[in-house]
Amino acid sequence: SEGKGLGREEQGLRTALSVNKQGDIVAGGGGRSPAAAATAAAHQQQQQQQQQQQQQQQASNKRGLVLGPGEKMTKVVLLQNMVGPGGVDDDLEGEITEECAKYGVVVRCTIFEVRQPDTPEEEAVRIFVRFAKEDHAMKAVLDLNGRFFGGRNVRASFFDERKFQRLELAP
Repeated sequence: SEGKGLGREEQGLRTALSVNKQGDIVAGGGGRSPAAAATAAAHQQQQQQQQQQQQQQQASNKRGLVLGPGEKMTKVVLLQNMVGPGGVDDDLEGEITEECAKYGVVVRCTIFEVRQPDTPEEEAVRIFVRFAKEDHAMKAVLDLNGRFFGGRNVRASFFDERKFQRLELAP
């Protein structure tokens, strides 16, 4: 006996099926309007960004690091409460660069003293360390956050790379 065609009327397939990147089966293999294609591309880009953020969050959680809402890993680490106001000396930048080199390549170390009188003492000196790679910065945050330095409890967190490049260093 001979087989029958697909479909309610047994008409068979008129166009080939294809699979797009989202895994959807699409009849006709293309033929989208430019608006539909743009919408699909934007949706795909959004999904990729969400997936990347989830992967970063999962990777950081595996290492005991919890990122706050809207916070993401970067190559720049902000260290606070290492020294108090007026505690910056000529050796501090070199000492921090040397200490942080054990986590990876330090590209730059910048010390910024906040001059606003109402700034809490623990936030008055902001030390920024830019690493060559995000995972180097992550190691530094994991090891330095909560550590005591000169009797002070250090706070280490990631800092926005664009703000660092524009030298927007104040709180």
